[in-house]
Amino acid sequence: MKYAKYIWTLLIIGLIINGFFMFSVSSQDSGIVWVYQSPQKYRDLYLREAAVCGDIAIVSPMSVSSTGEFYPFTQAIDVQTGSVVWTASVGGHVMCTRDGIYLLDDFQHVVRYLSIWGHVQRERYVPVARGRFMAETNYGIAVLQSDGTVLLMGAGLTGGASITTLYPPTIGSMLVSDGQMLFWKTIVDDHYAIVGFDILHANVVWVKQINIHKSYMVPYDKYLFVSGFEKLYVIDKMSGNILRSYDVAYYEPYIVASDGKLLIPRKDWLDVFDKDNGLLVRVYKDSDMVFSAYSIAGSRVINVDSDAGKAYACTITSDLQCTGRKVWTFLENMIMGDKVYGTGLNFVVPVKDGWLVFLTYRTVPTRYINGYEVIFLEDKGVSPTNEWETPFGGPDGNGMP
Repeated sequence: MKYAKYIWTLLIIGLIINGFFMFSVSSQDSGIVWVYQSPQKYRDLYLREAAVCGDIAIVSPMSVSSTGEFYPFTQAIDVQTGSVVWTASVGGHVMCTRDGIYLLDDFQHVVRYLSIWGHVQRERYVPVARGRFMAETNYGIAVLQSDGTVLLMGAGLTGGASITTLYPPTIGSMLVSDGQMLFWKTIVDDHYAIVGFDILHANVVWVKQINIHKSYMVPYDKYLFVSGFEKLYVIDKMSGNILRSYDVAYYEPYIVASDGKLLIPRKDWLDVFDKDNGLLVRVYKDSDMVFSAYSIAGSRVINVDSDAGKAYACTITSDLQCTGRKVWTFLENMIMGDKVYGTGLNFVVPVKDGWLVFLTYRTVPTRYINGYEVIFLEDKGVSPTNEWETPFGGPDGNGMP
């Protein structure tokens, strides 16, 4: 009898190991290779932004204390295994380049340059407003300061030139670039407007008034797409002229581009923008699809419905049909308790032979504890649109729920 407790201990350990093995096999059989769950030691953990940097995924969460203090940090996750490579005690908006990782901390007003191994190599003070005001250009790393000054720095935050403008950005907006120009949102005469800035000649070339509150911007070919509440604007990025506007779903749509295709979600279907004639073409409609997150790699499209705990993928053919449909269910892979997904920022990124899905959730009934998961969905033949991806975050660069 004196050995009974040891026998029971061994039996329990065996059951845990067996259960973990079953979870792994089930995940593999369902096309889910691995699931990474955020650390449970943090209170009110929000995922602000993430980026894929070669073979690692960089996630930048933020923990909020009971007194309202913010504690950002950054983790690197191995894309192939789902294991944590390193953790850094700094965070912010993420941008990856071939020379390293850049973090713009808009709480402490610091931009940091990290090596691919997570070591802080250099940091600089930049008075920025809340929002994603950092972009990679053909001339270096650009940061937009709260007073409208454009700060242009070399690789690793070396050197720098400051160009003053009269157009400070709106709080909670974003800075985007096509390499040659910068675009951001400002306020002119109590109205929202978009600014087009020529980097080479260091001057503002146009300012266009647009009646939008929150907005998401994507430069694509010769156009700048600006989406806001119930509207999508197609702007000539050289002149600032509005070429077309479209009614869209009641939410602000995300826009992604790959392999000559620009995808724009409506309420229950997906549109593709034909850059040759500047028209939106209906791709498909599927009542199962709710666009909480989506992406494209070549002709392969994926949609993640976080409410249903499912993901759907298909291939767009030349006649704009979707074939090769694949479905994943990830709710069955919960590690602890019941969760409610979709309470914050959700997005999906193409990687080699699959997709990385980033989901925020809250546990029930303890609604104050939040977390996030990263899930690798296997989809053979998928490849990243770019080896070093741009950051993925919410509209206006604000991933806070």
